[in-house]
Amino acid sequence: MTSPIPRGVVVELCGLPGAGKTSLVRTIGNDPTAPRVTRPTGRVAPEVAPARRVPRKLRLALEGSVRRPGSELSMAHHILGSHQPGPAGAASRWIQWSTTQALIDRARSRSGVHLFDEGVLQALWSIALHGDAAAILRALRGSTGLWASPDLVLVLDPPVDELVQRLRLRRSRHSRVQRLSDDVELRAELVRGRAMLDELLAWWQESRPGAPIVRLGDNDRDPDAAVHMATDAIEALLRRDSRASSDAPQRVGHPSSSPTVGTGT
Repeated sequence: MTSPIPRGVVVELCGLPGAGKTSLVRTIGNDPTAPRVTRPTGRVAPEVAPARRVPRKLRLALEGSVRRPGSELSMAHHILGSHQPGPAGAASRWIQWSTTQALIDRARSRSGVHLFDEGVLQALWSIALHGDAAAILRALRGSTGLWASPDLVLVLDPPVDELVQRLRLRRSRHSRVQRLSDDVELRAELVRGRAMLDELLAWWQESRPGAPIVRLGDNDRDPDAAVHMATDAIEALLRRDSRASSDAPQRVGHPSSSPTVGTGT
């Protein structure tokens, strides 16, 4: 990727559990030819110990609420009415949404490419998987300027049977899907999750015309192809942004001293 970066560019990788989102983020970040790349979600990712992760998410959720009090209050109201599994489930969904909003806002203020392996669509997918997101999607469609969203969405979509095998090999059990012990039940839940993701992507294209979506397929089956498609899509976005802002002063970021993905702060 060689195009200049006129601003903080936000790229979301979305897909079902086990799709390879985090692996792809790390692969892109390790590309020595890439521009400054960060993984803003790294400090609140599931692999971070709860004693550090939970306070960070709470602080970010508060930050998001202070920045957008009206829209965050509206989102909290809609999540409470979306039939989540109990108050704790609703609170968890809201914290995830607000944390994502705060991280995107931070990323926007810093030059570079910021890769989210847990972003807006993933937060909405979790809400839909556990309850009813229809009212939330209607509200968001009517207020697109009031919430933070990615510039580019990259979709990883391995076969369901392969996802089952990958999830069974994982030691972690962070999500409810991963904790399902019966393979038939797990497969059925992943099929349902894929249908929901497809609905969300269709909603995204309708509500944000012009925001590109690129399907990468299966990162593990053909990792080189997935990486090339992802970097080509990011490069095309950077070229488009560079042309659009050619008459405006560009923000200059400090290059990273290491090609590895940063977590942001």
